[in-house]
Amino acid sequence: MPLEGHWDRLATPLSGRERRLLVILAAVVVAVAIAVGVYAATDRARHQAGCIDVTVPASVGGATIHRCGKDAVTFCRTQGSSDAAISRACKREGLATG
Repeated sequence: MPLEGHWDRLATPLSGRERRLLVILAAVVVAVAIAVGVYAATDRARHQAGCIDVTVPASVGGATIHRCGKDAVTFCRTQGSSDAAISRACKREGLATG
């Protein structure tokens, strides 16, 4: 059995205030989505000189490794020969692999 007054509530058009609220809400959602997209697109594009970023297999998927400066040099010397992706990332930055 339908609820009393349910059809009337569904068939009643939105008021001007409700429409404005929905338009504002949709605009905010779109603006946030655009901001997140721009941030995601530009964040990874920035590469720091002397830093390595590499994704390697790990126990529960992939692990992203980020090392800079002396840490990157030490990491490449100790781990550079153990994985091809690490070796490529080190060579790309001109760091010697072990």
